[in-house]
Amino acid sequence: MSSTPTSPPPHKANARIPFSGATSTDSDTRPTDFILRSCEGVDFHVRKDMLKALSDFFDDMFSMVEKGRDGEDLSYAGKTVLALPESYKVLYALLSIAYPRQQPSVGTPEQGLGIDEILEMMEAAQKYRFVIAEPLKTPIVYSLSLIYTNYQRDTVRKAALGTLSSPVTPRFLGFREMDRISWSTAQRLFDFHQSCGAIVGEKVDELVKGGRQIVTNKKTQKRYIWWQFNDGDSHWDDSGVHDAPCGARMAAGKNKTAKAAPWFTAHFAKLLGRIRASPSPITVLVEAVKVAPSERSLIKACDACKKLADEDLQNFAQRLAVQVRTITEEIAEACF
Repeated sequence: MSSTPTSPPPHKANARIPFSGATSTDSDTRPTDFILRSCEGVDFHVRKDMLKALSDFFDDMFSMVEKGRDGEDLSYAGKTVLALPESYKVLYALLSIAYPRQQPSVGTPEQGLGIDEILEMMEAAQKYRFVIAEPLKTPIVYSLSLIYTNYQRDTVRKAALGTLSSPVTPRFLGFREMDRISWSTAQRLFDFHQSCGAIVGEKVDELVKGGRQIVTNKKTQKRYIWWQFNDGDSHWDDSGVHDAPCGARMAAGKNKTAKAAPWFTAHFAKLLGRIRASPSPITVLVEAVKVAPSERSLIKACDACKKLADEDLQNFAQRLAVQVRTITEEIAEACF
């Protein structure tokens, strides 16, 4: 999935009803107060309170926009605009399912969604933490991954990769769509999922635990706040920026092995378990930024961690997701 655009596209058109901005359409008779803009510049007129109810992601995002993130406020027709990287077709389909309507349905524009767009819609539902993300997996992702097994190899690979965002369970093997493929193909899909979980888990463990690969926020060019690090061949940094409750200690001495603050160690152990069960980039993007209350309390107790932990976790998630995508695509290339 593409990253959030750095230069938001200009307004091109309004989305179709019920996101056109007109009132008295469908069940939505209240004025809209916010705009979600697709990557092509098509505006979806929505209500902030409705999106907050559908996803806590937008609750956080609205706060950032209202604070004037990056010093710029994008607006149109008197409404604040949030530019998203997804296409018009993908956003229309996703919002049509998520938004309360008199007759809920998958509202696709003039032409139906292709396999890439269906998978992108699923990723968007999880990335933006829509409450309908889980129910959507059953009819779309699993069916898609099985029904499309007779298509070209690159399409089959994409479908197989789409199944990685959910763990393999007995329910996975019990879908009626399994009747459409041979047992050998079903076993192949199962083995692919298992291989990805094992290989990705091992690689991610190597990349993160040793502190050798993913230790720096590329945006700020500084090491992530949770790392206790050696500045080379001299000594440990002893800046004293951490407060005692977070557990980070900058010990003096040479030739130390890098260690993470205890809260991150606990957080990463949980993340690694989820990645092994669902070895997908979207798992990383969603789960890496979810911090359990026990770890969150340690973060809040340290001024340094409190200021930078969430920002660094977002950057960490993006970098790790790229690595996971590369690994799983290589495995899919070999398996299908």
